[in-house]
Amino acid sequence: MARSGTTIDNPKTGEHVTFLETADETDGDRLRFEYDIEAGGAAIAPHSHPRQRERIEVRSGVLSARVGGEEGTVLTGQTLLIPAETPHYVWNVGPEPVRTVVELDPALRTEEFFETTFGLARDGETDADGRPSTLQFAVLADEFAEEIAFELGPDPLRRPATALLGAIGRAAGYQGTYPAYTREPVEAEPPPRR
Repeated sequence: MARSGTTIDNPKTGEHVTFLETADETDGDRLRFEYDIEAGGAAIAPHSHPRQRERIEVRSGVLSARVGGEEGTVLTGQTLLIPAETPHYVWNVGPEPVRTVVELDPALRTEEFFETTFGLARDGETDADGRPSTLQFAVLADEFAEEIAFELGPDPLRRPATALLGAIGRAAGYQGTYPAYTREPVEAEPPPRR
């Protein structure tokens, strides 16, 4: 479970997230996190947020971005504002890491999406670009349809195809979230005192 100060990493994409304000801490109003991308790193796929506005403030480095079909760079000190339902993709082609602070409002379940996808990558359950298998990807897209819509395939077919493949994926045993990635670790009980 994400809490302020928790850092998670995706070794395949070069992404690092440190939560600053979580959904629980803001009553769901927003999610705020440091989002760093190593040189050569990128988000797993072009996407949009159906119900969320996104604000990306670049703290250092140069962020490459494609927003609504327009491609460009966001420099240190600049902020990128992305309205809901706007397709976008970010990556780092520079030699140095890009350090940003991202805010999504409302928060929804975005933390769980990051925890799940990063956990799958850490456990070797993705390809070299951090993408899970087709059925796992479909289950994730279906599970987090309010938070993220991957820009894969024609728009009118995307949601029905995702729901159908998601159902097949669930029947095959894939899950939208996994407790190992999204639940608070249980602390071991201290040994009895003598």
